[in-house]
Amino acid sequence: MTEREVTNKTYPLLTMLIGLISFSISGIIVGLISLRANEGLILMLGIPIGSLLMLFILHK
Repeated sequence: MTEREVTNKTYPLLTMLIGLISFSISGIIVGLISLRANEGLILMLGIPIGSLLMLFILHK
């Protein structure tokens, strides 16, 4: 397997991970802002867990 083939296989996963991390960070920030409301905690937990679940489903 050449280096180019390896790069082509890992690039979408790397892109997904970067997107997942930034999405999780933005979800936590939104959750902290709306923490006074009851749905703040649900947002903080739900967005990263949902993103990881989506990543797992799409990876298969």
